[in-house]
Amino acid sequence: MSLLTLFRSSSPRRLARFIPHHHCPPPALASLATTLHQRATMATGDRPHPLEFLIGTWSGRGEGFYPTIPRFEFFEELTFVKNPAGRPVVVYTQKTRRAVAGEAGEAGAEGSKVPGPPLHAESGFIRMPGWSNETCELILSQPTGVASVEVGTISGTTIAWETTGIVRSPSAKPPHVTQFTRSWIIDPAEKTFKYTFSMATDNTPLQPHLEVVLTKVEDTAQIEA
Repeated sequence: MSLLTLFRSSSPRRLARFIPHHHCPPPALASLATTLHQRATMATGDRPHPLEFLIGTWSGRGEGFYPTIPRFEFFEELTFVKNPAGRPVVVYTQKTRRAVAGEAGEAGAEGSKVPGPPLHAESGFIRMPGWSNETCELILSQPTGVASVEVGTISGTTIAWETTGIVRSPSAKPPHVTQFTRSWIIDPAEKTFKYTFSMATDNTPLQPHLEVVLTKVEDTAQIEA
C-alpha cells in the first residue's frame, strides 16, 4: 500500500498510530494526522475528475483518406486510465488494425470486414496542470519515430487538440508530419466517442485524414503504477 493510499483510506485516528509519538505531542499529533488525511483526499480525487468522461476502453472503426494514399478502413481501440497515485495525469494508449475481408467461419458474414494486421499505434499521457477542467496537454510517442506535444481545450465533453511541438528521430521517413489537430467528441450517455484527425506534411497542407466512431466497451478506473 502506498503512503498516499494509506493517508486517503485511513481515519485521522488510525493515521496517528503511524507517526512516531516522541516527535509530536498528542494535540499536534492529532492535527498532523487530520491534515495528512485531508490533503491525501484532495489529491486523489474525492472531487470530480476533469476527464472522467474519457476513462475506460473504447473500440470501433474508422476510415482514413489523404491526397497521397488510397482510402482505407481500420479497427481501433483507445484506452484511458487514471493515475493510481492520484496525480493529474491520464495514461493513453491507442492501437489500430487494418480492416480486411473476412472468410467463412470468421465473425460476421463471409466478405465482411474483420481486424487484420496491425496498422498504427501510439501511447503517452494527458496532463491536467492544476487539475484544470479547461485545458490539458497530450504528450505522445509513435513507433514511426515521431513524438509530439498537443494542447487541448476542454468544452464539456469535447476536446479540441492542436500541436505545439513535433520532433522526429533521425530515421523517421519523409514526407515529415509538420502539424496535426484532433477533435474528440464524447457522449457519456450514449457511450460514444467520435473524433476527426487532420494532418499536414512537408508536401501537403493541413487537411482531414481520419474519421472514427467508437463505443465504450469497458470502464477502467486505475492500473498499478
